[in-house]
Amino acid sequence: MGRSLSLLLGLALALAASAALAQGVDTEIKTPPLQNSDTFFIPISIHNTAPNPAFAGWAGAIMKMHLYDNTELDVDAFHSALPGRTTLPGGTVVTFPASTPLVDPLGPRSQNVVSVPVSLTLWHPNATNSGIPIQPSVNQPLGTGFFHVKGSDPAGNSDVDATFMFWNIWHIFGGGPGSTLLRLDPSDRVWVTSNIQDPGQLHNTFSEYRFPTQHPTPFQTNAHWLHITQPVTFHLTSLDGSAFYATFLNTATLGVEHVPEPASAALIGLGLVAVAASRAARRRRLAAA
Repeated sequence: MGRSLSLLLGLALALAASAALAQGVDTEIKTPPLQNSDTFFIPISIHNTAPNPAFAGWAGAIMKMHLYDNTELDVDAFHSALPGRTTLPGGTVVTFPASTPLVDPLGPRSQNVVSVPVSLTLWHPNATNSGIPIQPSVNQPLGTGFFHVKGSDPAGNSDVDATFMFWNIWHIFGGGPGSTLLRLDPSDRVWVTSNIQDPGQLHNTFSEYRFPTQHPTPFQTNAHWLHITQPVTFHLTSLDGSAFYATFLNTATLGVEHVPEPASAALIGLGLVAVAASRAARRRRLAAA
């Protein structure tokens, strides 16, 4: 957690990827060929093709980082464009303001954890005031990811080194004068207090799914995302308000394309020269015999 953002920015001049990660469809990003110790950064944004629901505004996003291969890639930092909150490996809860780097989110460089996804909840500053209206096909910046290449080996090309999953966060500001049905699918989420641990607790005596009457605020300490495990239809009325839910958007993959280290290339060249010299010497010996 000790490296400064200025150092990361200096190192990251090696490459600025032209593609953002979250484009609303499955995105596959391959880096240009990189060597050991190269660094790069990628801008990350949400891109929605449809407007927000009539009863809700866009309140931010969830981004879940999952590192598959810590022998080839480190996640050095995430420089957030929005205030956020996360639980780091080991259980430490961290909140961070906008324009502040979250350094070593998966552990120190060369000690990044694998198979321990880390979810960042990124709240728009207007989240509690109905969010913002979505402008279709306009990017909503989330931040910038900084990465470090290691163990460069062309044998690791064409594979996936990390995945990034994205959800839109919506703020319900009322179901209208009548009633509205809202369907949530598996992997969608609802922002609830700690006393709610199962989606069944949102099913009331009238056989309806309703948002809880206690609506936690974005940075409330006892709040968490409740994972919806099966398709559920919520009933919204004019009495509903200030509830947050998140809908799954997409998964992006990141793969590092490696090239041999300069020292390795030199060794290969020297090896070829040695073979050629050996054959020339053998031809001279044969000619003299």
